[in-house]
Amino acid sequence: MIIAAHVKKNEKGEVAVQSLKDHLVNVAEKMEAAAAPWGMGSLAKLTGLLHDFSKSRTQRIKNQMSFQEYMKEIIVNPEQVARYRGKVDHSTGGAQFLQQRYGVGEDASIRRLINLSGLAILSHHSGLLNFLSEHGESDYVRRLHKKDVKTKEEEAYFFESVLSQRKLDDLFYQALDEVKKLDIRIDQSCQRGSNDKRVQRQTYWFYWGMVERLLFTWLVDADRLDAAEFRGGKSLLQDWDCHNLWNLFSRKLEDRLQSFTLPSDGKARAIALERQKISDVCQHFGTEKPGIYSLSVPTGSGKNLASMRFALAHAKKYHKNRIIVVIPYTAIIDQNAKEIRDVFQSNEAVLEHHSNVLPKEDMSKDERDWHKLLTERWDMPVIFTTQVHFLDTLFDGSCQSTRRLQALADSIIIFDEIQTLPVKCTYIFNLAMNFLKEFTGVTAVLCTATQPQLHRTNLPIHIDGEIVPSSDLVFQAFQRVSFEYLKDMLYTAESLGPLLLQDAVKRGNVLCIVNLTRQARDLYKAVEKLVAKSGDDVEIIHLSTKMCPAHRVHEIDRMKDVLSAFHSGTSKRKLICISTQLMEAGVDMSFATVYRALAGIDSLAQAAGRCNRHGELEEGLVRVFRMEDENLDKLPDIQIGVQVAKDLLHIVDIQDILQPVNLALYFKRYYAAQTERNKSYELPSRNTLLDLLSANDAGRQACGARERIDARKFLYDMQAFGDAGNALSVIDSATMGILVPYEDGGRLIAALNDSVEDPEELLALFRKAQQYMVNVFSYELEQLQRMGAVHQIRQGPLTLRKDYYNLDIGINFET
Repeated sequence: MIIAAHVKKNEKGEVAVQSLKDHLVNVAEKMEAAAAPWGMGSLAKLTGLLHDFSKSRTQRIKNQMSFQEYMKEIIVNPEQVARYRGKVDHSTGGAQFLQQRYGVGEDASIRRLINLSGLAILSHHSGLLNFLSEHGESDYVRRLHKKDVKTKEEEAYFFESVLSQRKLDDLFYQALDEVKKLDIRIDQSCQRGSNDKRVQRQTYWFYWGMVERLLFTWLVDADRLDAAEFRGGKSLLQDWDCHNLWNLFSRKLEDRLQSFTLPSDGKARAIALERQKISDVCQHFGTEKPGIYSLSVPTGSGKNLASMRFALAHAKKYHKNRIIVVIPYTAIIDQNAKEIRDVFQSNEAVLEHHSNVLPKEDMSKDERDWHKLLTERWDMPVIFTTQVHFLDTLFDGSCQSTRRLQALADSIIIFDEIQTLPVKCTYIFNLAMNFLKEFTGVTAVLCTATQPQLHRTNLPIHIDGEIVPSSDLVFQAFQRVSFEYLKDMLYTAESLGPLLLQDAVKRGNVLCIVNLTRQARDLYKAVEKLVAKSGDDVEIIHLSTKMCPAHRVHEIDRMKDVLSAFHSGTSKRKLICISTQLMEAGVDMSFATVYRALAGIDSLAQAAGRCNRHGELEEGLVRVFRMEDENLDKLPDIQIGVQVAKDLLHIVDIQDILQPVNLALYFKRYYAAQTERNKSYELPSRNTLLDLLSANDAGRQACGARERIDARKFLYDMQAFGDAGNALSVIDSATMGILVPYEDGGRLIAALNDSVEDPEELLALFRKAQQYMVNVFSYELEQLQRMGAVHQIRQGPLTLRKDYYNLDIGINFET
């Protein structure tokens, strides 16, 4: 009798079986190969061999179906399988076996080893569980005490068919040796990083939490990959020849750079020459040792290609696995990825993973499955993704998100516009990046014109150096705008509108960025009335997050066309763009005049980067103004930035705010104005995500107060991974998505309101719908509900009624 791990039936009705032994050995070997370079090969192999321990049971216990009976049902009664899916526990047995065989005694390292491997095994289908919740309850201990899971039958099968008792014991103690060595390295790293005992303690427990995440990601990836390879009948690992690929991409990038034509004279030539210098410095710096580096250069200095030039040089020298580019907004990820694709002339080696990228409609099922596998594994040489996806990969804890973590090892990660990192993520991001650098060979580049001084916080990121030295001279070379601070007046839409129209008529085009979507709507309407009354040939464009992605892309393309025609002289049509801050980072467009509502100095600098971007004029104009009755209570980070900037502008001339010394002073004050709890990701419970992911003092105290099972008998590590993952999702999902009737969105609303029975068809509709979703805050949703503007459809999200979506401004809250 074959003890099965997986079964499949082909089109002819023929049944194929993957034996449990083969599956366990395959997963263990895959995990060992991934973990061995980082000193955890035996730990990973042990976990892989035991992860499906209870699948070998053939007999029922108290009428509970065994896994082998479940395998038979899949073949005999496939239509009934859904009734049993998830109800046959095969993941608890391996953890129980480890505890029962090796958990006798007081050796702390043995307890830690059992914890590490056991939690990964218990979690490999559910997502990463809590060692100890913030309320003092332990998923881990509860599962260890679960009855009627592990029997002598599974133990006998394992020793007879998979691994002998002697070899298992040898493997266990090899893994124990790895854990002890790793503990020494982690302890030494904590002491090198800080003299503060509290910081050392937080870092120590956080790092061990990252070790657990690594073990978990290796298990989830190997388990899913082996199952998919069995179903497909072939290896799904891509054999990338990265050495030749990096050389090829490097040559193509050099060819592209050589093809650029230098402007003949003026400011444009000076800027182009300075871009070349920055790019050359980045390439030469690529030979430096792996580490975390900052790239602090002005907006418009060509960071996208320059940082890629560094990455390729570094990847060639140190044989890195992949280059990952992390971009804050989906609104700009398309243009950055397209630029690199055009340079490399390769679609096969570049993956975009963000909500705006969907499988093509003409893909076959196999192609769609392949696309899904790539986005789950990140098994590509060059990856473009969003900050949200990256943070989910580090901290979410779900199988789908955490599976990508294995792809970060020995990679180069470029963070574009790092200043957009949410303040609440400061400490957990810093610690995670320090760990990845030291224990998995990651090289990271923090790119921005406004470096947020993450290395000068109480839990600092360990930066190894700045790529471009003499930054004062570099910033002077990019001085292409003058500033004007309109500080003596508070503006309304009605009083600001005439200024925008006046400058548009005089200088050709104007960008105005405000802090609130309501301000953008009001200002757009006021300017629209002025233009209609004046008869001037002016195009007005509005951009905000209350427009769906498809709508924003359309408006940005329209704006590019108007600007291009004006700059080339083929049209005299003027342009006014009124936007929220989504126009600030990474949008490669140049305006003669930029108006920016007072915000943090980093935002003012980013807005200035959209002014005279390529030196088309001898000098652009940036006007900073203040809005009347501006309520920023719901945007505390912006509110703090405004106050710090206002105070700084009392002592610093606005013409000098882009000087590195003043940017550093701003960020010093900005982070000082934030509470330590906020930088630690404060939760509604008053706990912090940092605590849950490190020492979990709240959970320890609650556990002692409840007089539950003595956790110390079973637990060494106490992180609340499950609670942390749920908190990250809940807080980051404080908005509700609404499907809007913009263009194809109307057809999707109708289709999802119909009876769609095919799961594949339904999934395809949901994927397309992402382009037509708008996120609204809870108070905005309540307002729309009071207006009768939203309704629930049969098979989908809330949808917006047609009368409440405006082709100029998006969702209309005032109809």
